[in-house]
Amino acid sequence: MTADDVDIHGRFRLHQGDFVLDAELRLPGRGVHCVFGRSGCGKTTLLRCLAGLERPDPGHLRVNGQVWQSADRRVFVPPHRRSVGVVFQDTRLFPHLSVRQNLMYGLRRTPTDRRRIEPETVIEALGIHHLLSRRPVTLSGGEAKRVAVGRALLSSPDFLLLDEPLAGIDVGARHEIIGFLKALHRTFDLPIVYVSHDLDEITRLSDTMTTLENGRVTGHGTMAEVLATIDPTLGDSLLAVVVEGKVCGYDDSFAMVELDINGSERMTIPGPRQAVGAWQAIRIAARDVGIGLHPPTETAAIAVLPATVKAVTDGNHPLMTVTLDTGGAVLLAVISRPAAARLGLAVGSPVYAEIRHADLMAGTVPDRTTTISARSDSG
Repeated sequence: MTADDVDIHGRFRLHQGDFVLDAELRLPGRGVHCVFGRSGCGKTTLLRCLAGLERPDPGHLRVNGQVWQSADRRVFVPPHRRSVGVVFQDTRLFPHLSVRQNLMYGLRRTPTDRRRIEPETVIEALGIHHLLSRRPVTLSGGEAKRVAVGRALLSSPDFLLLDEPLAGIDVGARHEIIGFLKALHRTFDLPIVYVSHDLDEITRLSDTMTTLENGRVTGHGTMAEVLATIDPTLGDSLLAVVVEGKVCGYDDSFAMVELDINGSERMTIPGPRQAVGAWQAIRIAARDVGIGLHPPTETAAIAVLPATVKAVTDGNHPLMTVTLDTGGAVLLAVISRPAAARLGLAVGSPVYAEIRHADLMAGTVPDRTTTISARSDSG
């Protein structure tokens, strides 16, 4: 992440009893940035500082070149004047208002000259036409989350803050909402800061991420870079990356989707027919990636990609996470320390990544060229 990519820069120190948040964030002005860590590490406190709901001292926050908080300049922009859309775990929808009225609340609180997002665009993007006349008490958890996100979007914010938005939602609804959230920043050209303690959510959503522990930042960068530093013994089945491939064919006899990963390498994955030319998101778990020094002559892998070792963890645990650059995608692999020694793995080593399994994620990747700007002219 370069300085030119950074549109949100925050530096906060806040005491809450025995807990101290002491963290600095430099976030890109695009994509989904996830803040990850165990419960109690300070994720929600950090989000509240960004929203202005906590007043750290000292504290500094600059968004799109504008200073929202500065101890030196004695500046503190209050929450109601910050162009931020916030969605909490409990959604906080108004129970006495219909879904439509809840959505319009987000629009009405925004000055006319700052409105960049229209209600019909949000309603269509979130698929909530059929909910407009209903009251929040009649909504499922997933439906309520979508309405809360819609209300936040209609305030035409500079960025969205989502605090554990999938907590308490069943698996089916979680996957559906992840699809909506993944599309939002593309559709509305809107950066999202997403707080979660769930690695599975992170790998399905994140472009960049920050890890927190005891109120301090322990990792920051692209998803693959940061995940490679996490102890794989904490849950190697959850370590994964999401890559994109272009659909180039379909095998009816075996129900296999054929994907172009980096312009030269192909991968076939079981799944329903997809439109040729569509971009499809693919989730590849670290445990499903093998490493070899030579291309296998016979293999059950769905793809074998030439790669270069980009990073190797160096910790005390028995498993090592290896980051692989395939030229079109970054993959993670988890191997034992003896296996890494036998292969002689080091940064820069040429290898072959054997992908044994991958999952097609629900829905195709939205048109990359179609976005709706949600930023003010001054931003």
